[in-house]
Amino acid sequence: VHGGRIILESGLFRLSCPLLVKAIDEWEAEGAVEQLNSEIRSDARKMDELRRVHRDHASSRATLYAVRARALLDEREADEHSHGLREMLEVVLASGIAGQNVAKVDVKCLHAQVADGLCRSAEGTMAEANPIASGILARLVASGVEVMGNAVCYEQCIACVPKEEAKFHYTSVKNKSKLRKTLRRRKEGREQDLT
Repeated sequence: VHGGRIILESGLFRLSCPLLVKAIDEWEAEGAVEQLNSEIRSDARKMDELRRVHRDHASSRATLYAVRARALLDEREADEHSHGLREMLEVVLASGIAGQNVAKVDVKCLHAQVADGLCRSAEGTMAEANPIASGILARLVASGVEVMGNAVCYEQCIACVPKEEAKFHYTSVKNKSKLRKTLRRRKEGREQDLT
């Protein structure tokens, strides 16, 4: 709920490690999403894995948010802003990684896949929770990325090192764009509330 309005966000997990975000940004810029999708579509086992990963992700979202989100909608049933939100909520709760339809055999964002794999692997291995994410990380390792961090990347993640003094600092262009879009939507929503 933001400013009295219910805002639905399809993202469940976000990759926050700047080192991994940078490595994946660079790899995506080289066409990694298209390459990975082509590989998945040519392998029936990988297609089944991706479908399962999307379904499991949707199940995690529903477990975490369904009861609370539906209760919020019930409280605001008469609110003029709630029109159509129940249907949208059901779509969001049933969506896979990065808001995708669970039946879609497609990887939309490598960052989202890795975030899902890292966050949902608490009760087992990442290869069990999200074999697609596990494969992405394995490829990053093979290309020389230190996926467990390096001697300087931690400086961005601790508050006691000022940005201008950090030996490593990265802000994703993709995340900047999403942040600007989100802030613009919120501003427009506040302006609508005032009218």
